[in-house]
Amino acid sequence: MRFVFLVIIFLLVVGGSTLLARYFHRESIEKELTSRSLTALETAGFGDVVVAYDHFHVELGGTVDRPADRAAVVEAIGEAVPAAQFHEEAGSLISIR
Repeated sequence: MRFVFLVIIFLLVVGGSTLLARYFHRESIEKELTSRSLTALETAGFGDVVVAYDHFHVELGGTVDRPADRAAVVEAIGEAVPAAQFHEEAGSLISIR
């Protein structure tokens, strides 16, 4: 009977920690990555660019002054967050003023 009780407790602990990691830890990681990216963009002079993360995939938006600035935005984020993964058309989602 003790064995069944221990198995049930073990499953509850594993299930609870999995749920906590999935819903709370992921959100805090995405906030940290967004914060680092926005800080790097502010430093580089791209304050009008919007950054959002879905896991490690970067979603960009906002505006820049020149077409060449799109690549500079992707490069600045890549230096600040080396684990960031960009879609092929990541820079094209940023509009030009």
